[in-house]
Amino acid sequence: MSDARDHDRRGTPPTKRLPMLLRFLGAHLAFGVAVGIALALVVATSNVGGMRTLLAGDDHPYLAVFMLSAMFALTFGSLAMGIAIMTLPWAKDEDVDDTFDPPY
Repeated sequence: MSDARDHDRRGTPPTKRLPMLLRFLGAHLAFGVAVGIALALVVATSNVGGMRTLLAGDDHPYLAVFMLSAMFALTFGSLAMGIAIMTLPWAKDEDVDDTFDPPY
């Protein structure tokens, strides 16, 4: 039988969960993608640089908006993950252990 220590608060066994670093990066990726899509929609609707005029005159405006949103999502998602990795705390060589403690 397994006891309560073999599961986390949600009842998931520890072997079924993603490593903490992947969860940390996934959260930052999701935030960056959300910001990128929001910013792409702001650019497309506020006519920054004549973007709304270009999109309205296109034969396939939904494809153009999708491509714009996808590129913004990719860029900002990558940026958020890069910032997350670069701001991780450094451990001194004598203080190295195998635990990962996210900065938040």
